[in-house]
Amino acid sequence: QPEFEYFFFYILSKVMSSQKRILVVDCEPSPDWENHTDLWINGLKEFMIEENINWEVVQLFKNETLPGSKDIEEGKVDAIIFTGSSCSSKLDQNLDSGHLGWISNLYNWMKNTVFKLEEHQRIPIIVSCFSFQLTAQVASGIVEVNPHGKVICKAETLNFTDYFYQQDFVKEYVKRYNLQIENVKDYKVFEGHGDSVLDVGDNNSNNDNIDIKQLATSNPTNDTIINEMALYNDHILSVQFHCEWNKNTVVDILFPELEEFGDLTEELKNEALDSYNQPLQNKELLKILSIFIETKFLEK
Repeated sequence: QPEFEYFFFYILSKVMSSQKRILVVDCEPSPDWENHTDLWINGLKEFMIEENINWEVVQLFKNETLPGSKDIEEGKVDAIIFTGSSCSSKLDQNLDSGHLGWISNLYNWMKNTVFKLEEHQRIPIIVSCFSFQLTAQVASGIVEVNPHGKVICKAETLNFTDYFYQQDFVKEYVKRYNLQIENVKDYKVFEGHGDSVLDVGDNNSNNDNIDIKQLATSNPTNDTIINEMALYNDHILSVQFHCEWNKNTVVDILFPELEEFGDLTEELKNEALDSYNQPLQNKELLKILSIFIETKFLEK
């Protein structure tokens, strides 16, 4: 009976609700990754019950603008997804890159708009890889070069925290897909980053009293813990991993890019390829992210 009522509510909400507007913010200026936003859109659409959605791509590096707090207050945007990037999230490393302008604008937007939103304005926001690193820095977190200076491009295992299992969207994921909570663990997922979030931030950052929950970590080396997932103010879901990728994405796009910059040794490449031979839970993580967005829709 409860499951029937749940799906009835969703069907009714789809019929009666106005169209949702989701912005997918493209943070990747490299032409090698052209249309990579489709990976996010198609990946999330596969698992979202809500179908009445207008997906719009915003390219920051082409000076396209982000919504202000008034736009969010007036319901002109319902969710935002920020992609990863081959650019560094650290402002001091972009002084001569030609990308400092739009990256600085994004940093300031996160600091002065997103982290200033009142509770009733807090739409679901997903920030991935580069965008997670930038968000952590806004919250006075620590982002550094990967352990031993190596690019991480092999699949990593996520270690979920107690906070992860306490989230409503995780409980809904378990319920919707008829899972046993004890089996939701050790999910493996694609990675691709030269920097990592070593500290998700300070709850008293900039006197904003930011609420930060660490949801998952990984251990790429025996002596280092990397933050893989965090939740800021209960509406900014940050992920270091790339659940939107597939093996072709890595082999056809990421590997050649890393080889071009001399960042992919034969040892790293073989290690990565070996890690892809095991079952990965990318789609399970896409399910979790899609449910995160939809549960926030219902809260609004």
